[in-house]
Amino acid sequence: MSSQAPESKVIPQESPLESQSPPIARNRFPLQRFLLLSAGAILLLSGFAIAAKEQTSQTPEPASNRAIAILPVQTTRIEPVTSYQVSRSYTGEVASLRASELGFERGGKLMAIAVDEGDWVGVGQELAYLDTSNLQARQQELLAGRDRSVAQLREMEAGPRVEAIAAARANRDRARAQLEELQAGARSEDIAAARAQQNSALAQLQELQAGPRSENIDGARAALNNIEEQLKLARLQRDRRQILYSEGAISREQLDQLDTEVRALQARLDEANSQLDELLAGTRPESIAAARARLDEADSRLEELLAGTRPERIAAARASLDQAQSQLDELLAGTRQETIAAARALVQQQEASIASVKIDIEKSVLTAPFSGIISARRLDEGTVVSQGQAILRLVEQKAVEVRIGIPASAISQLPIGSKWPIKIGEESYLARVASILPELDSSTRTQTAILILDSAVLGTVAPGQTARLELSQGIPTVGYWLPTAALVQGERGLWSCYALAEIAEAEATETIRAIKAKNPSTQIYIVEQRDLEVLYANGDRVLVRGTIQAGDSIVTGGAQRVVPGQLVRRATESFEF
Repeated sequence: MSSQAPESKVIPQESPLESQSPPIARNRFPLQRFLLLSAGAILLLSGFAIAAKEQTSQTPEPASNRAIAILPVQTTRIEPVTSYQVSRSYTGEVASLRASELGFERGGKLMAIAVDEGDWVGVGQELAYLDTSNLQARQQELLAGRDRSVAQLREMEAGPRVEAIAAARANRDRARAQLEELQAGARSEDIAAARAQQNSALAQLQELQAGPRSENIDGARAALNNIEEQLKLARLQRDRRQILYSEGAISREQLDQLDTEVRALQARLDEANSQLDELLAGTRPESIAAARARLDEADSRLEELLAGTRPERIAAARASLDQAQSQLDELLAGTRQETIAAARALVQQQEASIASVKIDIEKSVLTAPFSGIISARRLDEGTVVSQGQAILRLVEQKAVEVRIGIPASAISQLPIGSKWPIKIGEESYLARVASILPELDSSTRTQTAILILDSAVLGTVAPGQTARLELSQGIPTVGYWLPTAALVQGERGLWSCYALAEIAEAEATETIRAIKAKNPSTQIYIVEQRDLEVLYANGDRVLVRGTIQAGDSIVTGGAQRVVPGQLVRRATESFEF
């Protein structure tokens, strides 16, 4: 880019004598003024003469009389490109094919955990247990109810038994007899029996109210004395036989007979004492109350018989007869199909409840859904867990996958089944593309590529490690590749390069023509500065575009030694002054 020199302005200056001399009146001292003006004019003429002489001594020599410096430079011929490859690294994470947070499908108290972190478990292996005591009790209750319902259903399906029909018929006959008896009224013998019962109850009440008689007390006391004498005699006989038994004169059986007799007499003595105490204490109030209640009942019974049967009792007896007849008819007709169907539905409902409880018991045992390693143990025994709460984390060790987010514009480079090197840590592993997730990640705006590592890496690669995938992507653009050594700092922070421009024959000086005549195979160029825009940098070369064209020769070596307008030649060509 050429720059225009700033326009200069000539500012007229006053003569030193005019600027420094004081003002003099024109009508005063005419001689001195004339002399001063003359001296100033002489001095000015002398200065002009000296300056002209020095300028004449510094006039440059003709171009044919001085040497021209033509620097050798290294160059390259540029050709346009329509695209360039960019190597980009995409970061992902190593993950297992399957990793599950295991928990129970129901809540309860955690009773036991059979595994610990780092343990390998097989598919179906039992891992933890919940408390099932309440479920087992509920299951037993449901089983008993189901058995009862099944028995009733079978009885309905078999029909009424002969014994049940006979019992229902007897109940009907008894109800009918009671009704007929009530309708016929009270019989004379019933009235006489009721009156006799009334008299007996009255006599008992009067006897209790009068209290015990003295002859009864004397008799009780005499009986007590008699039993005491018998007991003393029996004890003496037992003591004698004890001595004889210890001497071996009698058998053990004979001694036991007297012991039994002594205990029997003691029991009779206690009973006699109790009877005597009761007679001495007199009749108890509750006995009198009980006797009076029996008398009232007998009076009520007698009055009822004398008054005849009441209508409400006849109605109740008729209702009992109707109910007994209905039960007999139902048994004779057999169980209805609707009743059997309802009983069968009840059995099915109870069996479903039993199956539900059984499932809950089975769900109280946590099993491994696949083989793997326990990577985390979240809880301990005794914790009350909720439905779905994580207890263990199980990670599959069968294979390892890598998940990497790839931009949608580059995902087509990963066809399904292709293999790519994946760098994990300091090692590189070969992975196969298993699938590409169809949706973009909302946060990274990338598609997830899933790559499967070979099973041989198990043990050397752990889930959670960072993985990197290198991809080369073609970027369509028009530009030119240049080595970084060809770049020079341009104006306003931009980049430039130096291009070789041929010198037209009309612009060549006599010296240049002489050099060309001496070196006909050597081309002399003039350096031109071209402004650039750097599109992409890759190591020691850059992709640029700007005021350069295809076929231009660009200075790549020694660019720091040249300036725009300088004469140069290619370093590969021979040259002689």
